[in-house]
Amino acid sequence: MIIERLMRKITYVTMHTGATVGEVNPQGTHIGPKVALCDKYSASDGDLFSYRFKYNKIGTLIGTRTWGGVVGISGPIPTIDGGTMNTPSWAPYGR
Repeated sequence: MIIERLMRKITYVTMHTGATVGEVNPQGTHIGPKVALCDKYSASDGDLFSYRFKYNKIGTLIGTRTWGGVVGISGPIPTIDGGTMNTPSWAPYGR
């Protein structure tokens, strides 16, 4: 949702008579330059956010390479001793 909002482009501005400031459409459009910060502790959605921010050329990505832990698990598998084990089940990939 955040990436989608950052990618919005203004299509028009509504201005009322006598107003000094208009209202942009679509609402929630972020105007101006953008930067995103990331580091080696960025994981999961932090990894995906950094990737999409750079891929979509929204602005400058500042920091170091992210951790890269974007692998999901589907749920615990019971073990014979009463514990559980999680295994990787899915992961996104870029085109």
